[in-house]
Parts: sequence; C-alpha cells; structure tokens
Amino acid sequence: MRRTDFTDISPDLERSAIYIREQCPERASARISFVAESDLGFGMLRMYETLSDNLPQEIKVFRNFSEAEEWLLKY
Repeated sequence: MRRTDFTDISPDLERSAIYIREQCPERASARISFVAESDLGFGMLRMYETLSDNLPQEIKVFRNFSEAEEWLLKY
C-alpha cells in the first residue's frame, strides 16, 4: 500500500474489504500490516483499521516497512 493512490478510495470500498474479510473465518488468526507513505494513505488505512476492530484478524498501520516487519515477526 506504500505507493497506492488513495485519492479515489471511498468508505464504501473500505466497507467492501471488511465484508470480504468477514467471509473468511479460516483466516481468523491472521496478522496484517499495512505501510503507507502518504498522509492520506495513512489516514485511510487507520480508518480501515478502526472499522476492522470487531474482526478477529489483527491489523496495524505503519509509516515504514521496517516497523511493519518487526511487528509481524514479533509473535
């Protein structure tokens, strides 16, 4: 997601992505890290992270790849 253009991404798209994740209970223990370099991307992904709070997968948003990787490998 580091180089994604977030200017045309809507809240409806985020809700659709959450719906898809709800349909995959076999991935309940998944850990997902997102890296966003732009302020807009970081904000959009943080909103997605917040909307995902009720799902079993753990999501965290980062500004740089090394922190994201460290978080994924921590457990």
